[in-house]
Order: sequence, then C-alpha cells, then structure tokens
Amino acid sequence: MNDERRYEALLNEYKGSLFEYLVASSLAKNANLEKQFLESLSESTYSILAQQEGFIRHYKPDFITSLQNFAEHTALQMNDYLSGNIKQIQVIGKSMNAEKKNYSEVDLIVIADQEYHFSLKLSKANTYVNTKSMGIKSFLEKYFQSPKTQLEFNKYFDQEFEVFAREIHQFYDLDYDAKFIEWQKENLPVLPGQLNEGKELLYAFYGRINAKIYSHLSTLMNTDFDRFKNNLQPLCGFSDENLIQVICFHKEDQAVVHMHTNSQLNSLEIKQNTNNVELLTDEYILQLRLKPMNIFINPAYKINCAVKFI
Repeated sequence: MNDERRYEALLNEYKGSLFEYLVASSLAKNANLEKQFLESLSESTYSILAQQEGFIRHYKPDFITSLQNFAEHTALQMNDYLSGNIKQIQVIGKSMNAEKKNYSEVDLIVIADQEYHFSLKLSKANTYVNTKSMGIKSFLEKYFQSPKTQLEFNKYFDQEFEVFAREIHQFYDLDYDAKFIEWQKENLPVLPGQLNEGKELLYAFYGRINAKIYSHLSTLMNTDFDRFKNNLQPLCGFSDENLIQVICFHKEDQAVVHMHTNSQLNSLEIKQNTNNVELLTDEYILQLRLKPMNIFINPAYKINCAVKFI
C-alpha cells in the first residue's frame, strides 16, 4: 500500500472511530448521562481518541466541526427510535468486555426500556457501504452452507489463477513460475493499481471468477430461495438479527441519516457485471467484488461486500 492509500485508509478509519464516540457522547448529553458516559471510558480510550482527532485535525482540519454536527444529527435520529429513557450507553469498540460476547457488528449498545444494538457508519452520499470481507475459498461454505459447491469453486479458482499466471508471465517474456519469484526479482508490479501493461489479463481473470460466482449463487438461489435470502443477511451486515444499522450519509456539510433493520425480502435478482456480482432486492443492492487479499500475484483473494440502500 502506497503512502497516499495508507493515509486515506487511516483517515477513514479514524473518522469512523471518532464518529462512534461523538454519537455516543451526544446521546449521553441528550439523556443527561454525559458524566456517567465519560467516566466509563478508560485512559487508553481517551489516548486513542486524542491521537485520532489530532490526525484528522492535521490532514482535514475543517472536517472536525462537520463530524461533530453529523454526530449530533445522527444522535437525534436515534433518539426518535428509542423507547423509554436511556439508562446506559456503551461504545463496544472501546470496551474490553466486547471481546467476551459476539458483538462483531455492534458499535454501540444503548440500554433504555430494552437493550438496543446499533451499527454506526459514516459514508459519503450516494456510495456503497462496506459490510463484510470474506475469503474467496470459504464464503460459499461459511455463508451458504454448501461445502460441495465451495470445493467445486476452489478447484475452478485454482485452475483459472494458473491460467492467468501463465498468461501474465508470457506477456512479460518470463518463464512461468507459480510463486512469481522471477517476477518479484524483476521488480514488476504486484498491486492491481500498479499494473498498467497486461492489466486486461488480470481483469479477464476477475471476469471469469465473477461469472463462476454468479453461476453458483444462481444455482443456490433456485435450489432453495427462502434459505438463500436468509443467508444474505450476514453479508449485508445483519449477523445479529436485532441489529439496527445507522448510516450517516454526508455531502459537504449536509447529512442524511438512514436506519435499517433485518427484514424479510420480497424480491431478489442476481446480476453479473464486468467487475462484480450484484444481488438486487426491493430494499437494497448487495455488491460482491473480487479483490486480492494484498497482492494479485498471490492466489489469496477475498470478496468485499457492500450495500447500497434504495
């Protein structure tokens, strides 16, 4: 990862982390629980938040005020959803207790008349929201309970990766080497964005894998439609059936908050595109995009899931 991409990744991570804290703080302030909430945070948490805020102030100084406004606006929308007076607020990402329970998608717990689990996301307007990243060689078995299909897919993936590897070696006038040793000695590109000459070979490989994913998902959907729909929920960020997704979409200094819960889907269509597979429902579009885990010369790939609500 180059410096610019690393900076962007850190900036987005810190924005999201600070946003969670500011939303929780705003909720606590609105409920007259600010002192209790602040005292519940550890010194290490304050240190991490201060570091993240300092990073944002250095690279995006004007965004801090906007971030505070977005958080306050989001907290007000969440208040309208809650029933009863708030008794306790816990930022799960900052809590050691989070490791002891299955809170993988929960960012904030609010206890009022009941316990509410919230997932908080900050996103630019009109963009897909990342929900899950999963290994290419396990997702069909793990999320669709189909080990036989997974084995068949893995065999196809390995075959097609070798085809791509041979093609790209030939393109660069190198003898084929499954481990790309000579490739790396020649200091040739290893990140997709760095590959200018021969990138059509990589994209063609992506296309063949996407076509196979589309084929397998279509078969699974047609075999047991109701089961398939239920299996999509974790990919959309709803592994916890009681989770409430809160997404603050922002553009310049304006923000719109969307709130979503796990719901039954009434329609579903699978669409194969050039560089992804999309599952279109009556509520959202779930996009599955193939990506290398790190470098494209390694056969370790993943699928990034992202949702765009309609």
